[in-house]
Parts: sequence; C-alpha cells; structure tokens
Amino acid sequence: VEKPINTDKDWENATGKKININLYQPYNKQKMLTGELISVKNGEIELKTYKEKIKLPINAICKANIAVNF
Repeated sequence: VEKPINTDKDWENATGKKININLYQPYNKQKMLTGELISVKNGEIELKTYKEKIKLPINAICKANIAVNF
C-alpha cells in the first residue's frame, strides 16, 4: 500500500525516499512523475528523476505517495 504525502511532516519524512507524484498540469508532457525527493523548502520540492533534477511548487501536485518497492 502506498503511503500518501499530505502534511508538511509527511513531506519531511519522505525526504530521501522514492515518491510518485501526480500533477495538475503536465511537466514536460507528463502528469505523473517518479523520483527521489531531495528536499522540501519554501513550498517547493526538489525531485531527482531518472533524467534530471526538477523543482516544483507543492501546490502544483494533486497527489503524492511514497513509492512501494517490490
């Protein structure tokens, strides 16, 4: 079961972990992204995907979960 990320504390606890996010608007033609959460500050996250590091405002994210590894 994926653990949802909702509160500021959830975001802090997810730092350094692999997460899945769904966006309201596409980023580089994608509305779903997966990567390692590098940092959270000033209402923004830094995510390291397999291609690049990106910064996104938290309010652009409609759903976020800690990814489950099998």
